[in-house]
Amino acid sequence: MARRWPVAGARHLRPKLADQTHHLNHQGNRTYDQIFGDLGVGNGQSDLAIFGSAVTPNHHALARQFELPVTSTPLVMPAPTGFLWTNALQHGKTARIFGEFANQTVVTPSTASWTDFYTAWKNKTTGPRIVGASSVKNVQPLLSPVLPGYDLRITEQIRADLFLQEFDQYEQNTNLPNLIVLEMPIDHTQGTSPGYPTPPLWWPTTIWRSAA
Repeated sequence: MARRWPVAGARHLRPKLADQTHHLNHQGNRTYDQIFGDLGVGNGQSDLAIFGSAVTPNHHALARQFELPVTSTPLVMPAPTGFLWTNALQHGKTARIFGEFANQTVVTPSTASWTDFYTAWKNKTTGPRIVGASSVKNVQPLLSPVLPGYDLRITEQIRADLFLQEFDQYEQNTNLPNLIVLEMPIDHTQGTSPGYPTPPLWWPTTIWRSAA
């Protein structure tokens, strides 16, 4: 179930995925200086780069190969006229949401730890059960039940594998949604909380945030 893709640049994405990708928001929740302060170009401050190139080599490779990030615009923001997916539907487009606003996700057993999830993924054994659900009315008909919401016990590797299960079906059926919203929240990290990786160990897995 687990698969590995090279992620040093968009050219390594599978052809069908690259062909369908119109927008890629590759990082949020951190300041420019925290990640790219040590890039050597742009208006960065190297002493603030707590997640610099040693921690985020893929992010830096993307910045050097494609476009230097300057500002960050949130991918999903509420507005009086609705959300991104609301706009897509109003314009006759299809949409699928993975994780975003899945604020009623159920994990069984509820006491499962980060170690439980990671160990099951690493050993390719059955881990805690996840059912994604949302209290947001306009999200409910679009939400995939396979992905959890904001739950930092669940690694990005698991989220990517779960997402690909459904994505592969879309590919086989040639009915890929016009808009895909995929939440990958691990870049928040748990700081130095016991039972979780430290931020520098977590960050190499945070490259998956995207919308197609």
